[in-house]
Amino acid sequence: MIYFNNVTKQFLLYLNISISRVTEKQKILEFLDLIKPVQTNHALIRVGSNYDGGYLIPDDIADLKICFSPGVSEVSDFEYDLTQRGIKCFLADYSVDAPPIKNPLFDFQKKYLGTINDEKYITLESWIEEKAPADNDLLLQMDIEGSEYKVILDVKQEILSRFRILVIEFHAFDNILNREGFEIINLTFSKLLKDFEVVVWHGVYARKGTPKD
Repeated sequence: MIYFNNVTKQFLLYLNISISRVTEKQKILEFLDLIKPVQTNHALIRVGSNYDGGYLIPDDIADLKICFSPGVSEVSDFEYDLTQRGIKCFLADYSVDAPPIKNPLFDFQKKYLGTINDEKYITLESWIEEKAPADNDLLLQMDIEGSEYKVILDVKQEILSRFRILVIEFHAFDNILNREGFEIINLTFSKLLKDFEVVVWHGVYARKGTPKD
């Protein structure tokens, strides 16, 4: 055990992580227990491809009409699959000029999802109020390359509660190993868990041609 601890300390120092700032093991274990997936009455189905752009979600979308999907990049398989079920998809991404797939049920906005409203960013609240002000049964699929934490912490709880299902890619999750990162991640999930339960989660190392599951 002493040898293991010494090796661990040397590794953390190599990564420039201060020993005094490492998250306590018990806190990490309690957090992981908090986000342990629960069983639901709905089977899991894959929406989208078997690769990047596809996700396992509860089979509880038959009567859903609207999905908000910030973070488009070069893949829209998930959203395309939803449109085949009659679900309209609002997409947003400042890094591209249009979705990679043309679809009459796509509504694209060239903006990043953020915590302010300007020519480059739009908040989740403003986006919903603009596109679906009267709808309180929505789906959110979010892959915004690390900005998910500040967006979730910024948005009002009553806005989050308007979604039935959240599908979120959380980036830099290994930051739970340092205290600052842990606090941000813990606060984010504590907020989400007020209205939602974790149904499925897994780590992903994805490359082209490699299935995510």
